[in-house]
Amino acid sequence: MIGNVKWFKPYAWIGGIGIRPSCWQGSVYLLVMGALLFVSSRLPLNPPLLHIIFTALLILGIAEINDITLRIPKDALDTEQITKRAIISQRNAAWFMIGTPTILLIYQIINVALARATSIDWPIVIILFGTVAVKYITYWRLRD
Repeated sequence: MIGNVKWFKPYAWIGGIGIRPSCWQGSVYLLVMGALLFVSSRLPLNPPLLHIIFTALLILGIAEINDITLRIPKDALDTEQITKRAIISQRNAAWFMIGTPTILLIYQIINVALARATSIDWPIVIILFGTVAVKYITYWRLRD
């Protein structure tokens, strides 16, 4: 393929392992790939041909990045650190997923109390109580 493995280094993120540029050639390579996709999406062609060109370039770009990712040495990654980051990010996402419906439910209860609304959004209530139930059932099952 076109990209050189030496231009990139492994990068651990929430979704797994990816790559990021380690020198200017890697940055230029990614910019050129992005520019090709952008330009191909703006060509003054009829839509079916435009979609074919854009899709072909997108598939080529994904194949190229996958090839580089598979060939790059991953022994430099600290897997324990990756696991810690993943656990903390999952915890923070869970807090957000609980906090947002809780705030929405409180808002709806206040609106009902002030007679601005006539009912509460029951899916939010079900989500909140279901989440609490799953948490405590899991905790209870894993206690030993």
